[in-house]
Amino acid sequence: MTASRDDYRAAAKATYAEWKAAFLDEPKVFFWRSGHAFDSALDYFLEVDAGDAQAFAERAVAKYREGGGAWYDDFGWWGIAGERAALSNLFDGHDATFREIARECWDKMAGYAPFGWAKADQKRFADYRPLFDGGVWNHWIDEACNPGPTARDGLCGRQNTVTNALFLTLGQRLHLDPAFRDPAIWSLAEKEYGFLTSWFGLPDARLALLYAYGGPPVERAVVRERVGTFGPAAGKVTDAAYRPDLAWAGDQGLVLGALVARMRNLGEASPEYAAMLRLARRLIAGTQDYLVEADSGLLKPWTPEPAPGGDDDDYWTGPAVYLRYLLNAYRENASLEADLQNPAIRAFVEKNARAVIENPQRRQSGDTLVNRTNDLAFLVAAVAMLP
Repeated sequence: MTASRDDYRAAAKATYAEWKAAFLDEPKVFFWRSGHAFDSALDYFLEVDAGDAQAFAERAVAKYREGGGAWYDDFGWWGIAGERAALSNLFDGHDATFREIARECWDKMAGYAPFGWAKADQKRFADYRPLFDGGVWNHWIDEACNPGPTARDGLCGRQNTVTNALFLTLGQRLHLDPAFRDPAIWSLAEKEYGFLTSWFGLPDARLALLYAYGGPPVERAVVRERVGTFGPAAGKVTDAAYRPDLAWAGDQGLVLGALVARMRNLGEASPEYAAMLRLARRLIAGTQDYLVEADSGLLKPWTPEPAPGGDDDDYWTGPAVYLRYLLNAYRENASLEADLQNPAIRAFVEKNARAVIENPQRRQSGDTLVNRTNDLAFLVAAVAMLP
């Protein structure tokens, strides 16, 4: 069965109605999921139907004001969504409020996330001194939150990719907005880029944050889910929950988004531009290979099983994150736009969008908002990217 753009548009409109109800009902304990979901709704308003955008603005602001953020990365999702909303021309009269949200979230992240080690008992946790400077943590290191085997879970107190990529993306996006041309923001964003670049290029292939493989003509890479080793004994002391084969679809999207924003900031004349474009292409090729089911062509939220910390619902957000930033690359970078018109990418978008329509009983998360956000992202991508 072949679906047309009109079919995807109609399905997106029906999905948005379900998405909206789920968004309004989402408990504030899942603060970050709401910010992530709002970011995908912006694509729906821009590509499918903006009729409800103005009325929805106040509801989005109210959801943010409910609070509920706990870890530092929670604020990155809302900050990015707030900045996008402010620049979208969708919400007359609310631009200042959305910029305020973006600034509040940046200040929250910048005021805490870079100091995970500085706030730690550095004698007690000496093994976990960072290997490279300039990165951020999802929570400062303490007795409950640390990379050791006796901590409360396998998630807290880490320099994980999601927190660092959110911080980089938000900083680079803010710098693109003339309202936020603050040298302090740019400085922190560039330090973060240096941190990630150092980790990507770590000589030890088992521990480098970038798993690069393949060679010309198809170079591939995926970003691992977290840093795995520490300064005092690099390669010997590792995060107790580190898994070198683990990749999350959301991380691939976030790093891709950060690269696209930084390429816009530096411009094609920059000597760094070609390397960033090459890495973006490798991530797209790697995601298509490493995170797509061979038989069905559907995007996996993470691989391999299980999800870190047994936290399936959070990691199920990955498909929408990736599709959102793939669509952003298609819109914002002419070279990547051309790449993304190739038949393999179009087939990938089509298969995933058709699955939303034809197979609603496929495996999904236990959170309705997460599921409808994934569905909406695939359908909107099909509307925007398919001929």
